[in-house]
Amino acid sequence: GGRDRRSTTTGKVEIAPFDPDAVEMMRFTAMKAKSGSGKDTHFYPMSLATYPLLPPPETVDKDLGERRVVKFTPLGLAIGKEIDWDHLLDASVAASTTDKNELRGLRAKAITKQVEDEYRKIGGYDQ
Repeated sequence: GGRDRRSTTTGKVEIAPFDPDAVEMMRFTAMKAKSGSGKDTHFYPMSLATYPLLPPPETVDKDLGERRVVKFTPLGLAIGKEIDWDHLLDASVAASTTDKNELRGLRAKAITKQVEDEYRKIGGYDQ
């Protein structure tokens, strides 16, 4: 998740949403690492505005040898505040469901929003 691609409807570069299962796997791996080593793993929302440097093709193709043109351009980088897993979701939202898949989706949306907020700060949507 998070890869930027130009929207065919808006024409703007947009961030792909994070996959709830991938986010959960990272969270689980961090919890498992802590139980083994006693050390925390730290996660930060990071946004890169690099679309003009090496834009992907307009269509999603699986073929090798896609034509890519590298350009000289400024880039943007933003790193947000550390993700606090215990307070990622509003308490009322977290209490509204016990369904683990729904909670995974809510966590992925919350992290996607943090990345989008950082992306906005560096002008990512204006590329």
